[in-house]
Amino acid sequence: MKKGHGLRRYFYEYVTHEAIRQAREQTGQVIPISQAKRIRQRMDERLSEQGMSVADHRLGVTALLTALDDSIQESVPSAEAVFDEYAGADPLFQRLQAQFMREVGLGEHAKGAAALPISPYDPEWSQRATVKNVGTSLAYLPDQTITEILDGETSRAADGEHGQMMLWVVDAEGQMIEAGPAMTDEDASGLTALRDSMSVKEYEQVRQWAIDGGRDPRTNRIDRNRFMSTAALERSLAMLHELQAQGLDYEVLRDRNPGQLKARIASTGMEIRLTEPREREDYAGAMIYDNGAIVRYSTNHKVGKDAAVYSPTPAEAVDLLRFAQGQAVARQDGRNCLPGRLARRTRR
Repeated sequence: MKKGHGLRRYFYEYVTHEAIRQAREQTGQVIPISQAKRIRQRMDERLSEQGMSVADHRLGVTALLTALDDSIQESVPSAEAVFDEYAGADPLFQRLQAQFMREVGLGEHAKGAAALPISPYDPEWSQRATVKNVGTSLAYLPDQTITEILDGETSRAADGEHGQMMLWVVDAEGQMIEAGPAMTDEDASGLTALRDSMSVKEYEQVRQWAIDGGRDPRTNRIDRNRFMSTAALERSLAMLHELQAQGLDYEVLRDRNPGQLKARIASTGMEIRLTEPREREDYAGAMIYDNGAIVRYSTNHKVGKDAAVYSPTPAEAVDLLRFAQGQAVARQDGRNCLPGRLARRTRR
């Protein structure tokens, strides 16, 4: 960890985690992990207006703390501002910075058994089984592991190729105990994230099918680089959460090929492609089958002679679903609404 590559991002995630904990204590309210994750998501949405994100190496303290406090107060109206000033001189920010430096073994009063704190709200880690199992607590990656396996580069800690690394957690007695692997095949395939949105029976039926999508035909071994990215997974999750918010029943099923899962919406002819192998991930959470027709975004942009495949954001994926359902969808240029209808049908 001594090289510090990527350490800034983990520090910002640590500040986010501790600020939400502070808001819990300040208001006396329960802020469940789902709400805390939404606060973290809203931070990125706010920062995206400036062309940045929490993970962006250009992000300054002022923009971070402003987005963090605004997102907390939006989610928890009774919460007061966590920070007194949105600058590096803020007393709480400075205290958190000192705490973080002690945790990772840098600066004065560094811990002997240094470890990298991992926030359960960090989107790079929040959908991993080991992290989910520790709830709202921090998980830790020991400094010794980072040094031996990552050559001190924390920026590589979340890479799937290092999923064998063990994460730790602080128990009730304040002792560090082993929590589980940094990544499982279920994590890499997106199953851990999707599991909360399907029944136990459905999970058992699709589990191996989804994992087999990462199998290298040359070696018959799982290659986690073959699974789709977190960005693609977020689109599918957004669609499932929208169905749940609408109170609609659906069933998660195997699709045609290994690695492909779909959600079939009850009492309709509609199906949503949920997962794809990496090379086709632009279609995951971005394509709806409606009684033989395909509803998706298109673009005039070309890649060579072919039209490019547009990769929507999670919010755009939800708009696509609503459009396919016949709901009015607001145009992004703010002019008016697009009625829910199919402007173009493409046969499968």
